[in-house]
Order: sequence, then structure tokens, then C-alpha cells
Amino acid sequence: MLIGQICDFGNDGDAHYRLHAPSMQLGKIPGITAVDSHFLHPLLYKLIEHADVLVLQFVNDWDLLSICDYRRSLGKVTIFEANDYFFDLQPWNPIAANWSDRETQELYKKLLSHADGVQTSTEFLAGKWHEMGARKVAVFKNHLVQVPDLSPLPPRPFTIGWAGSPGHFADLLHIAPTLQNWIASHPGTRLAIMTNELAKSFFHLPQERFIFRNFGSLEQYLDFLKSLDVGLAPLLPTDYNRGRSDVKFLEYSSQGVPGIYQNLNPYQGIVRDGVHGILFHSTKDLASKLDLLYADANLRNRIRANAHAFVHGNRILANNIQERLAWYRSFENKGLPASQCFLVELEPFKELSDSNYCALRAGENEKQLLNCLPKNNVGEDVCLLQGILQKQPDHVPALIILSQRLNDAKQSNQALQLEPKLRELAPYSVKWQMEINRALYLRDNTQAAVQGLRELTRKHPGHVPTWKYYLRLLAITKNSASNEEASACLEAFPNCHPLAMIAIGALSPRDKILALKKILERTRGKLALFEYHHALRLLRSAVMECVKNQPPNAETISLLATACEVFPESMLLKNQHALHLQETGQLEEALEKFSQLAKTREIQLLGTEEFPQEPMPYLWQFASFIEKVLPQTKV
Repeated sequence: MLIGQICDFGNDGDAHYRLHAPSMQLGKIPGITAVDSHFLHPLLYKLIEHADVLVLQFVNDWDLLSICDYRRSLGKVTIFEANDYFFDLQPWNPIAANWSDRETQELYKKLLSHADGVQTSTEFLAGKWHEMGARKVAVFKNHLVQVPDLSPLPPRPFTIGWAGSPGHFADLLHIAPTLQNWIASHPGTRLAIMTNELAKSFFHLPQERFIFRNFGSLEQYLDFLKSLDVGLAPLLPTDYNRGRSDVKFLEYSSQGVPGIYQNLNPYQGIVRDGVHGILFHSTKDLASKLDLLYADANLRNRIRANAHAFVHGNRILANNIQERLAWYRSFENKGLPASQCFLVELEPFKELSDSNYCALRAGENEKQLLNCLPKNNVGEDVCLLQGILQKQPDHVPALIILSQRLNDAKQSNQALQLEPKLRELAPYSVKWQMEINRALYLRDNTQAAVQGLRELTRKHPGHVPTWKYYLRLLAITKNSASNEEASACLEAFPNCHPLAMIAIGALSPRDKILALKKILERTRGKLALFEYHHALRLLRSAVMECVKNQPPNAETISLLATACEVFPESMLLKNQHALHLQETGQLEEALEKFSQLAKTREIQLLGTEEFPQEPMPYLWQFASFIEKVLPQTKV
């Protein structure tokens, strides 16, 4: 049985626990070959065809949807790994900018319902994925490859500590006053923190009582844990945190660190309070639990021994991997087994002597391809891609990207010449089929391009980029089907703002106002904190464009009123609303809104004067986030 996985190769905890460690363990089972493939590797197209089970890690690539369809036609099984609730990210999270785009969210949702099955890490996430239409969901908890023996504690000052990524900053800041006060009131104790350097400013302790380390690799993190007498696991009650795994419990326990854990989903039902760890409910409760462990060395030793024994006995990967394999085998697989020729081709990529585990890592060509993705210089990209293909003519990712860049460079004839090769090697890919139709349009064969894109939207109705190409072409060519197709698109994708903005462009002025008002009404109260400002910019621009050339009337006023309700911070929308009220004779309401705008503007000007050309300080962001998550909290 050949089990493949499309992924990136990282060295963080998520890459270890969810991607590579399970694959390596599967490869140790007789009769199983497990392959991790970088999403741009030249052999990926063969893995897509041959793998009995293919696991998709999320990559922002709409061809993942058509890969599911293609493999289903071959009788093969495709699984989507979804182990984080990205729909409730922290606004400062490095990936929030990308995820604030509803198009990215739309792909994730489509994959949940499109794959044959979804595998995840927690019951909370499994519930979310079922709600979003997943066909079958399996929960595979994180496991440890090995657990070292429990070592005796060395003599040292009593040290409490925490380590985590920047996504946890608000979780840490929320308990920072409690930690600061507790350390200050307990002489001889220390606080140890391992994270991004920005968190240094959260604490003001003497140097000898504050140990700080920059966040590093998983190995460095585990080494840091050995310096702790008590580990902390604070979590604010967000859905993102509710969906986190209990991996911190595993890590603390494996290193003999008794933990104090937030009484939230990841640890409920796992950590037996007072046996495997201590649960806390609030910052006040945290202080009392710290007192408890500080005063009772026997309790600390019992907890560290119990937790260590628990993870050693229950959470070792080798003892649990069969559950995953059994689930994969439960799917009806009607496809042909992987060809012996392809299995032989994989032999040079085996990385472990005791495992049929193969790693198709990114080579130099793939690293160059990554540099092409931002599309910085089309001419240079074309030369680079052609150079790669001279060395590797069957490099499918390079061929697909080249079809895009040739069209960007208005070299549509050359783009069309790639079609036979792409059809042979990557029949599953919609991306190059879109480009072939784009090339037809660039060659003035508009009718064929429209027809081709229409057929693609019917064959792959959930493929957003195809719809975008298709609607733009209808609008450019003033096609009579524009209004009908745009309306159908708005019904099919009611929450995908980037696509909706293109669709409403094809409507009549009045229909545009009504459609945009409907979009705003659906949006009201349903924007996560991290996506709010992106949606504001996008929808504000659409509203302003919509009313720009329209005489003020009841419909434009209603649209603007709705927009102001959804985005009450927008001075631009409020001003336009007031102007429309004024021009329709509603002077009293207009004056009231102008007065409110004046007050807001005065505050804004004062803020600009006192903090000129400065971004919002991070501490402000974290404090605001905590207040919104816990309205009664005072930071």
C-alpha cells in the first residue's frame, strides 16, 4: 500500500507531530510505503496518480480540489488534514493576512467537503468540520515518538515557565500581571520564558529572576523544558484555542514537568486534575495553584511521575499508528495498485534504514520555482522556468507556472503549445486549463475562451479562480450572459468577498446595490477579529464605487446605512451616508452624523499628533484582543 502526503518540509512541532513522524512510522509497517512530497516536487504528479491514499496538507492551491476529483475517478482515496481552526486566528498571527482573504478560507472549506475524508487532532475540530460538510472525520491525537526516562530534578531555584509561538502572545500577556506579582512575592523563585523577543516587554523582573530564550527548534524547546519545575499552559477562550491539541501536556509530561493547564477543551478529559496536572480557571485561580505546587514538593513529584507514566503508556506513536492505517483501509479503494516502476523510482528517496519512508524534498529547481510564485519579473521568470524545463522536461509545476507567465508576457502562442504536454502529465490540473482559455482570448478567439471557461465552471463548480477568470472575461466582452452568470455565482459563493466583488461588477446599477446590501447583511456580526479590516477595505471600496455615480435615493441610503452598521469605525462610509441624507432633505439626521464625525476626527488628529507615522503598538493590539475575548478582563 502506497500512502502519499503533499506537504512542505518544516522543523516545527506541527511538522513533526502531524506530518513527518506519522509518515515515518507508517513506513515501518510491513507492506506500506509512505511518501512525503513537497508541493512543487517533479515526481508529485506521479504520486497523485499512484498513491492508494493521498493526504493533503493545506497549501493555497486550488488544484487540490481537482486532484480529489481526478483521484476519485481512478478509484483512489484522498484525505484532507485539518488540524487548526484558521477561521479564528489572532490578528497579529503571521498567516492572518493571507487567511483574512475569504478566498483562502473558501478553499479550505471546499477541501473539507470535497475530500473523501478529513483527519484532525481534536474532537472540537471534528465537530467543526462535520458542521462544514466533511464526509467522514477521524481524530488522530498527537503522539510522541519516544519518551525519555524520568530524570531526578537538579538543585536549583524554583522555576516556573512557558514557551510558545507569537500566536500565544495574548494568552501569555493575560497572565503576565499574575506571574509578575507571584514571582515578586516569592523570593528565590524564577520565571523562564521562551518565545519571540517581543514578549520580553511583558515582564519587569530582576535579571537574575527572569530567564528569556528566543524560540527555536523542537529540540531546543524540549531542552528548555528541562529547566522548569512547573510549566504553564494558559489559553484564552477563543475557538482557535479550543481547537488546539494537548501537545503541551505531552511535552511537559515527557520531560518530567508538572503543568498547570487552562481548563479549556485541549486539556479537559485528558489532564486529571491533581493527578496528571493542575487545571486552572482564572488568573486568580492560577495564583492559588502556583502557591499549591510551590508549597508541596511531594505533589509536584507525584504529578510529574503520573503524567510521565501516562504519556509513556498511552501516547507513543508506534503503539497508536495502526488506528490511522485501519481508517485508511476502511475506505473502498477500487484503484489499481501503485506500479512497480514508480516504487522503484522512489527507492533513492528512502531516508530511514528501518522504514519504507521516502521524502521528496524541494531541490534547487523547486527553490527557484518558489521565487517565481510572487511574479516579480515576468521576463526573468520565463527564462528561469524554461531553463528548469530544459533540464527536466516533465517538471509539471514548472510547466503550469510557465503557462501563466507566458500569458502574462503576452506570449500566448507559446502558452498554447504547452497544452499537449500538460494534458498528458497533469490532466487533473485546472490551473493550466484556465491559462489555455486565457491564451485563446489573447489570440482574439474570445468565443472559444468564453465557452472553455464556462465548461470549466460546470465541471469544477467550486473552483473560485475559474469563476474569477470567467466573470472578468464576460464583463470585458460585455457578454449577454454576464448578469445571469454573476447572479448564479453570488448564490454559489455567498461568503467569498473577493469573488462577490467581481460578480457584482457584471450587474446593473440597481441590482448591484441590492446584491451588495445582501452581502453586507450576511456579513454583519460574522467577521472574525483577524479578517475585519481586510473585509472593511474590500467592501467599503465596493460600496463607495456603487454609490459614486448614483443620485441619492432610498436604496443608496439604505445601502450606506447597512455598511455603517457593519463597519461603524469607517468615517468614509459615515460621511457618505450623511451626505446622501443631506441631499435628500433629511437635514437633522445628517447634522447629527456630521457632528459625530467631527468628534471622531478630533480624536484621530490628536492620536496622529502624539504618535506620528507609527503603527499601532503590539501591546495595544494584544490588550484590545484580550478585552474583546474577555470583556470583563482588566489588563
